[in-house]
Amino acid sequence: MVEDNKLKIHQTLHGYRDGHSLLSTSTELTNAERKELQILSDYSGTGIETKFSDYLTGYPLTNSKFYALAKTWYADEMPRPGCVWTHTLLIDISVIWAIRDFNILEKKFVRPNREELRKYNEPISVSLNEINKLPRKLTNVDIEISCCLYSSQKPLILYADTEAEFRPSVLTIWNYQWPRLKRGFSFCTGAISLRTIGKAYFDLQVVPYSRSRNAVNRNDENRFEFFESNLHNCDPKFIEVYRKINPDELLDFMTKFGSDISGKKENFRLLLDAYSVCTNSEEHTFNQVKLILDNVAKTNEGRLLRINLVESAFKYFAKSRFDLIKTILESDAMVGLSWDFPKLILSSWESKSLTNQQLFILLNLFIENQKDNGELLGILTEIPVKEWISKIELYKSIVPQLLTHNINLIYSSIIWKAEDDVQEIWFNSLIKLKKIYWKDLVNQMLSANNDRFVVDIYNAIGAQTFSILFEWLNKTNAKAPISWQYLIKQRPVDAFRELCKIKLLSENQIAVIPNILSPTDAAWFEVAEDEFEVFFDKVSGLKDQHLQTSIYTFFLTTTFNGGAQHPEIVTSYIFQPLHDNLKNSIFDFHSWNRFKMLMGRDLYDLVDMDFFSKLFNERNEVPDWDHCEFLRRSLISCFAKNKWDPFNLISIVRDEYTFNKIVEFGCDVKPIKKMLKHLRNTLQENRATRSFYYKILEKNL
Repeated sequence: MVEDNKLKIHQTLHGYRDGHSLLSTSTELTNAERKELQILSDYSGTGIETKFSDYLTGYPLTNSKFYALAKTWYADEMPRPGCVWTHTLLIDISVIWAIRDFNILEKKFVRPNREELRKYNEPISVSLNEINKLPRKLTNVDIEISCCLYSSQKPLILYADTEAEFRPSVLTIWNYQWPRLKRGFSFCTGAISLRTIGKAYFDLQVVPYSRSRNAVNRNDENRFEFFESNLHNCDPKFIEVYRKINPDELLDFMTKFGSDISGKKENFRLLLDAYSVCTNSEEHTFNQVKLILDNVAKTNEGRLLRINLVESAFKYFAKSRFDLIKTILESDAMVGLSWDFPKLILSSWESKSLTNQQLFILLNLFIENQKDNGELLGILTEIPVKEWISKIELYKSIVPQLLTHNINLIYSSIIWKAEDDVQEIWFNSLIKLKKIYWKDLVNQMLSANNDRFVVDIYNAIGAQTFSILFEWLNKTNAKAPISWQYLIKQRPVDAFRELCKIKLLSENQIAVIPNILSPTDAAWFEVAEDEFEVFFDKVSGLKDQHLQTSIYTFFLTTTFNGGAQHPEIVTSYIFQPLHDNLKNSIFDFHSWNRFKMLMGRDLYDLVDMDFFSKLFNERNEVPDWDHCEFLRRSLISCFAKNKWDPFNLISIVRDEYTFNKIVEFGCDVKPIKKMLKHLRNTLQENRATRSFYYKILEKNL
C-alpha cells in the first residue's frame, strides 16, 4: 500500500518457541500463508555452514497477494542446534513495480532478540524516493549470471565459497526484472539444501561449494543449469547487448512493455532484445525485429511490445517497410492488434519506401486478410487514380463506396482510358447512382477518346448528349470519337436541333454537319422551316466562308432532292448567299462534288437533250467549268423537276445579274422557257412590271 509517498510493508518474524514457529506478524495471514512461511523461514538445510550463517530468500506466497522477502540468521544463542531467526517482509505484489532498489529493503531487516519482538507487529514504511533508483550498474559477474539464468527454463544453481559472494548480484538481477517476473521470481542466497515451493525448485539458488556433491542427485543434474564465474560460458551476444544498456532505461522499458508478458524468466531475453532494437535500431536489422515478433507470437502475449517494435522498425528501417507491413499483415505476431494501415502504407508509399509493385502486393494481402473495406477505401482515395485503376481485382468490391466517398473519381479521364473490363465495372456502378453529372462524365470520356458507352448515355439523357458533345467540340476544337460521330449520324435531327439552340455557333460545331451527316438523309424532312431559318441565320455570320459555302451546298443538296418540308423556302435562305460565295471563288470541293453528282443527273433528265448535245461532245460532261452557272442551271432544273411555283424564283434569286443568267439559259430550254413565261404573266397580273425580274423576262422572252 502506498500512502503519502511511502510504501507500507507488512512483516513477520519466525524463530524458536517450542519448535520453529511464527512469533510476530503485522497482518492477518491465511492458514496457507502461515504454512508456507513456516516452512520457508526455517533453516535451508542441516548442519552448520559458517560462511552461510545468514542469507536472503525471496519467493511469492502461493495464492496470496504478498511476495515474501526474508532474511535468515543462524541463532547460535539458542540452546537447541539448528535454530534460526527469520525476518520476512511481505510486499504487496500490486506495488512491487515501484521498488527498483531491493538493497534498500535489505537494510530494513533487523535480527531480533528475545526481549524485543513487539516491533514486528507493526508494518514498516519505506520512502519511495529511497527505492526508486537502481543502486548500481551491472558487473560482468551480474551479466554472466543473468545470461545463464535467462537462457534456459531450468533453475540456476550457483556454487559459492560464501553467502556474500553472490548476494549483491542476486539482488541486482532481481532489481532489473520487470514486475510480472519480479513478483514470481524465487531465489535463495544460502541454500544449504535445494529449496522448493510446492514441487518446483527455486529459480536461482546459491549453494556452498562444500555441498556441491550432495546438493543435486546425479540423476537430476539435467534438470538444472550450473554457473561458475570462471567458466565464462555465457552467450557472447547477450553480454554484448547487456553491457550497452542504460539501467534505468531498461527497467522502464521492461516495466512498460512487460505488463502483458508472462513472468517467465526465458522472456527476459526477449524483452532485452526488444529494448536493444528500440533504443539502438541502427545496430540491428529488420530480420532481428521479425525474429522477436515471431517469438512473441508464440506466446500470444506482448501486445504493447509488438506495437512498439513495429513503430520503431517503421521509423528506423525505411528500406524494409515493405517487409515490415507484409509481416504485420501475415504474421501471427500481429493477430489481434489494431493498426492504422492507411497511415502505414500511405506514409511508406509517399516517402518512396515502397515501389508501386510492393504497394499493390500489400493491398492485395490487405484484402486477403479481410481487412475493413473502409481502410482500403481510405488508402485508395489518397493514391492517384492512375496508379491503381488497372488493378480491378483489388478494388472491384468497393467501387460503389469509392464513388460515394469521392464522386469525382468517375469524372477522371484515366478511368475511361483503362481496359474495357475496368471501364465496365465503373460504368455499371455509376448508372446506379441517384445523381450523375453527365456533362463532366461525357467530357472525360470524349477527352479519353472513349466511345464505349455512347448508346447507354443517349438512352439515359437523350438529346442532352448532343448539347454536351457540341460544347466539348467548341472548347477543345477536337474531333469527336467515331461512335459519337455515328450517334449524330443515326439521329441527325436531334443533333441539328441541339445545334440550333447554341447562341454562338463555333466553326468546329457547325463542321459536324458536312463532315458527318448526309444531305440526302430522309430524316431532314422532320426539320421545320423555322428551325432551318434559325440555323442559317447563325451560319450567315461565320467568318470562315469556306465552311459557310460547305453548309449552304450541303443543304441545297437536301432541298434540291426533296429532303425538306418546304424546299423552296429553305432554298430561299441559302441559294443567293451560296451563289455569291461561288462567284467570289469561295468553294468547297467535297460538298460541291456531292452536289454536282446528284444534280448533274437531273440536268440531263430534265432539259432538252438536243440542246445539251450541241454544247457537249460527251454525255457525262457537266457544265462545271463555271460553278455559278452550274448552280443556276441546277436551280432552274429543280423547279422543273419538282414543279415548284415559278413565283418562288423571286424570293430565291435576289440578284439581278443572277436572275438574268438564269433567264438566258432557260429561254433555250423548252420546259424552263414555259415556266419563265408563266412567271412573267404572274408579275404582270400583280402589277410588278417595274421590277428587274419582269424587265429581264420581257426582254428575253
